[in-house]
Amino acid sequence: MSFEQMRQKWTIMYSPCLEKSMMIIAMKDGSMLREGTLKDIQTHDTELYDHWKTLMNRQDQELEKDIQQDSQTTLERKTLRRAFYSREPKNQMDDEDEEEEEEEEDDDNFSTTTSRRSKIPWKMCWCYLSSGGFFMVFLMVSSKLLKHSVIVAIDYCLALWTSTTANHTGSDIKNRTSLTNSSNSTDSAHASPQPEHELYYLHVFFVLCAAGITLCLITSLSVEFLGLSAATNLHHNLLNKIIHAPIRFFDVTPLGQILNRFSADTNIIDQHIPPTLESLTRSTLLCLSAIGVIASITPAFVVALVPLAVAFYFIQKYFRVASKDLQDLDDSTQLPLLCHFSETAEGLTTIRAFRHEARFKQRMLELTDTNNTAYLFLSAANRWLEVRTDYLGAVIVLTVAVASIWAGRPAGGLVGLGLTYALTITNYLNWVVRNLADLEVQMAAVKKVNSFLSTESENYEGSMDASQVPENWPHDGEIKIHDLCVRYDPMLKPALKHVNAYIKPGQKVGICGRTGSGKSSLSLAFFNMVDIFE
Repeated sequence: MSFEQMRQKWTIMYSPCLEKSMMIIAMKDGSMLREGTLKDIQTHDTELYDHWKTLMNRQDQELEKDIQQDSQTTLERKTLRRAFYSREPKNQMDDEDEEEEEEEEDDDNFSTTTSRRSKIPWKMCWCYLSSGGFFMVFLMVSSKLLKHSVIVAIDYCLALWTSTTANHTGSDIKNRTSLTNSSNSTDSAHASPQPEHELYYLHVFFVLCAAGITLCLITSLSVEFLGLSAATNLHHNLLNKIIHAPIRFFDVTPLGQILNRFSADTNIIDQHIPPTLESLTRSTLLCLSAIGVIASITPAFVVALVPLAVAFYFIQKYFRVASKDLQDLDDSTQLPLLCHFSETAEGLTTIRAFRHEARFKQRMLELTDTNNTAYLFLSAANRWLEVRTDYLGAVIVLTVAVASIWAGRPAGGLVGLGLTYALTITNYLNWVVRNLADLEVQMAAVKKVNSFLSTESENYEGSMDASQVPENWPHDGEIKIHDLCVRYDPMLKPALKHVNAYIKPGQKVGICGRTGSGKSSLSLAFFNMVDIFE
């Protein structure tokens, strides 16, 4: 390469490592200006050395500026990336903070929060019962009332029968004591039983037992048919709404949510709500009948019933809130456990190949412990309720016994009946609260299904049945579009506004336009897959 070619390619050759160079050649205008070491140039050509120092300082300043800019850019990128990845959690935290502030403003104490969360979903209960049919509801309520009335009548009949037999036995013993010196014929006449009372109570007891068995059968059938009718109607209405839902509904609703409505929620409505409803009504009526029998035998019990009812109200109110949260926690911790187990079973060969059995086993144990912890707290809450209801039951038994003593000398059979009902009322109170909490949790499935029932159906106005379409349709194949307005949702802006077009028969038409101009919307409008409005 000649010197002239080098001059055209390299105007200035500069190295930042002059201090470590053994030989330095300074070039200017294509000619060699100076050569030697850095110390020779500093001694013999101070002007060139000062010029080099100035260039070095300038380059150092530019390098520092570039480093600062790069670091600032890197910092901005890190900040942007951090903000991007934490934007959703931050928004969620902000929303949670706002909700907490609103709750703090609205609910100043724990009692207000408990009162708000312990409301019974009467609207969902009415929705479920109305889906079952008013006749079945009337049949179930009336049969249950009659059945429990017959049960109370059977117990009351046995109590009277026992008291009457005891009175006759006491009279016979008294007569035998006073007439010890009489003749044998007189003793046998006084000692003879009175079969008319025995036969009367026996016939009444037989009739009541037959009526009770019949009403138990009617009650069981009415509850089952009520649950079957409600589940059938809810499933039919849900399926009808999903089939006739607009396309926009499937765009904004996850498919898994729709499948859960037809699987998990429908299973709860089919199999869990009917037995829970039957158990709740049975426990409630047994509890009310026990209180009614005790109050009729010992009227003084009504005075002590008021503070006991207030204590029971606050106990069940506090328990239902905790029970619902613990059941939700149990369900939410059970799902990761099942998913991890199924995934481990499917990838067992890969886990063994990489020898990660211990890690997956440890993860399984952790998820199991988490789920068992929620179930343990739920069981502890149930035991907590049982202890409180046992205390209430003990107070009720004590109150009935004291009221029976103060009432004079009532019939022994009736006193025993009152004490028997007082002993069993503890179990009734416990099951009333537990069934009520279970029913509240299960009614969430009815609420989820009912939320889908409010979905607007597809607008079929202007459509024709297959029988109304002529056999030789279409005649010409022309398409007329007049003032077509299309929107994907009533809350969104229109995608097309007042579109007019006329396509002749046999004409080939192409729709052109930029992205978002409405080509797909116009094509979907031909098949009525979007909302067309005026």
